[in-house]
Amino acid sequence: MKVIAVVGMGGVGKSTIARKIFEDHKANNVFHSHAWIPISLFNAGEPSGFRSLLRSLISRLFRDGGEKVDEDLNNMMDDQLTEIVRDYLENKKYLIVLDDMQSPISWDKIRSAFPNGLSGRNIIVTTSIHSVAELCQRNNPGGGHIQHLEPLPPDDSLSLFCHHAFGSDTCPPNLEQHSRMIVQRCGGLPLAIKSVGNLVAKKKPKSATQWARVLETLNSEMESQGHLGLVQSALTASYNNLPNHLKPCFLCFSIFPRVKASRLIRIWIAEGFVEMKRGVSLEETAKEYLDELIDRSLIQVMDKDFLGRCKSCCVNGFMHEVIKNKSKEENFAILYDIQQMERRTSHMVLDKIRRLAIQKSNPSEIGSKSSSSHLRSLILELGKPSFGGQKQPTITNLRIRVSQFKLLRVLDLEGTFIDFLPFEFTSSHILLKYLSLRNTKLVKLPQSLKKLQNLETLDLRGTFIIKIPREITKLKRLRHLFVPHPPYENLSSTKDDLFIRWFTHSDYRGVELPTGIVRLQALWDLSLVDAFDASVVKEQGELTQLRKLGIRRLTREGCTELCAVMEKMSSLISITLLSMSRNEPLLLGDLNSPPLLLERLFLAGPLEYLPVWFSSLSHLNKLVLVGSGLQDDPFTILQKLPNLVVLFLVDAYGGSILQANTGNFKKLKHLHISNSIQLRRLVVQKGAMRELESLSIWFCAELEQVPLGIGNITGLKELHLLGMPKGFIDSLRKDRVHGHPDIAHIQRVKCSFRSEGEWNNEVF
Repeated sequence: MKVIAVVGMGGVGKSTIARKIFEDHKANNVFHSHAWIPISLFNAGEPSGFRSLLRSLISRLFRDGGEKVDEDLNNMMDDQLTEIVRDYLENKKYLIVLDDMQSPISWDKIRSAFPNGLSGRNIIVTTSIHSVAELCQRNNPGGGHIQHLEPLPPDDSLSLFCHHAFGSDTCPPNLEQHSRMIVQRCGGLPLAIKSVGNLVAKKKPKSATQWARVLETLNSEMESQGHLGLVQSALTASYNNLPNHLKPCFLCFSIFPRVKASRLIRIWIAEGFVEMKRGVSLEETAKEYLDELIDRSLIQVMDKDFLGRCKSCCVNGFMHEVIKNKSKEENFAILYDIQQMERRTSHMVLDKIRRLAIQKSNPSEIGSKSSSSHLRSLILELGKPSFGGQKQPTITNLRIRVSQFKLLRVLDLEGTFIDFLPFEFTSSHILLKYLSLRNTKLVKLPQSLKKLQNLETLDLRGTFIIKIPREITKLKRLRHLFVPHPPYENLSSTKDDLFIRWFTHSDYRGVELPTGIVRLQALWDLSLVDAFDASVVKEQGELTQLRKLGIRRLTREGCTELCAVMEKMSSLISITLLSMSRNEPLLLGDLNSPPLLLERLFLAGPLEYLPVWFSSLSHLNKLVLVGSGLQDDPFTILQKLPNLVVLFLVDAYGGSILQANTGNFKKLKHLHISNSIQLRRLVVQKGAMRELESLSIWFCAELEQVPLGIGNITGLKELHLLGMPKGFIDSLRKDRVHGHPDIAHIQRVKCSFRSEGEWNNEVF
């Protein structure tokens, strides 16, 4: 028995493809028996539902074969019904489609009804849940295949739309902009694109006003038009099938069509959407929620971190329309934009709404309507002032009366162009848990911050705040404190300072913490702060519950103090340490017992040698060394770290040879080596770095050739060389053209080099 699982979001065309295969094979008499079972109509996880499913399967098989169904079928139990299916299909070739399977329990139960052994026995499963597809394929001795269906890319979507709207695969030039706007709303779903294309063909809009009307009425057409209604029904069913605890989490995408995962997770927690589990942090549970929404094909991953975890995600355009409507129905949230029809929302609806997101809206309009006493979340994304003469609205002229929002849990001003807060916090804001001022122009925090006694997240990254007020020490529940970093992005990226810039930031004043920070015993994240003297380091060392710590401008005395206190900080999983300057060493050799759970380590400053405790970092998955000045081959120690995935060596090694030995660097996927000006040879023995996917070598002028043994790294996808000698590049280009076995397997070779004063990129 072979199982083919077709997986993708609702409306992407899974059932359409399965139906075409089913009908074609049925017409050609390839199989003895055929049956199409809409699994979602039966609650197969329950005994009665599974029994009904088996009865339906038997009835369809018997009718397909022209045989009479046993009249006593309704009185039979599961074992009897299963036996009937097995007996009937024995010695037969069959094609059975199990459409819209939503639970792994359904597969575990039904698979036992199908006889195995002969060729020509095929089951097609359609599902929107990736884990169900994997289960169907994995737990099947006859083998199988998973077919992932993704929404169409923009250009293919436009071609499909034009074919149905204009009878051509190309769009009339004067209508392309309007067509792309309509296609974007369809989210790459073929059935939706076809339906809207047919709708446009009937209405034949000509003027800009008529095209705007088509966009405006798309939501109502979703309900009234047949095929569009089918797409909406499929997506609505995906929402309805969610467990109750995931529904409010998913509805947040009505105001965040695209969002960073970390931001979303903290908002979920602040809202109270994440259930407490014994022995598991709220953050870990929230990540499980996010993974389940991804698994169900409800949201798409836009960007991943080096471990393959979601960094940012989005919701499909058509699905966004569906959940916006659902969100309004339930008074969950509203996205307010002057360019959309939210302007017509009544006072009555706004009075009931619990979450409000404002994007570039009309100041006077929002100012008069945003007086809801039920508001739990307020998210402003007003952007920067425009340079075209029309002034962008700011929080000042929006007249947002924050003092009235007594139930407010989330206040998110990320990216809003403000240089001060035009309101004060009061005791009525006792429920506020999440405050983001990220990427604003704020220069200081108000003293009224101390009123936020339940605040858990304070995000100040990207602001101009250089001193944290003493009042923050009163926020006993503060869990995440993100302070501004130096403006690295303002530094140039020439050969001379591309990586030295990690030290030139010492010219910038960092963030100064107040005395008494030790009172914040709930704090998890504290990064990146200045060590003005050793006493600052000592006080931070009393925060033994910290998971993320970042300190810059470390001196010898600060390092000594840090080694003494870090042994008590057993919960740390991420450490970032930067020395005062390129000449100030990071003296970390006195650390006897490093945090054993450490996963990420960033060290910028002279080390001279790798401390002995490096070999005990069994959980470390990312290591960045900058300006270390190592003379002994660091691979000797680092290659034995069992979970290392990412390794950056930036001006870190002054020797001539780096060698990875057989069987080592077992999980390394990304390796970057730069500014090793004495490096002549990089050797990768057979069996080393088997998982390596990307290799970057920058500004290593003495390197004689591509790494010896690179041909053994069969999974290498990209080799990036920057600032290498011309002779090196010419030789590599020649080898690439002639298919040299050492580099022929690499999917992409990119060389960046200077020519006549300009940087050029060449991809072989």
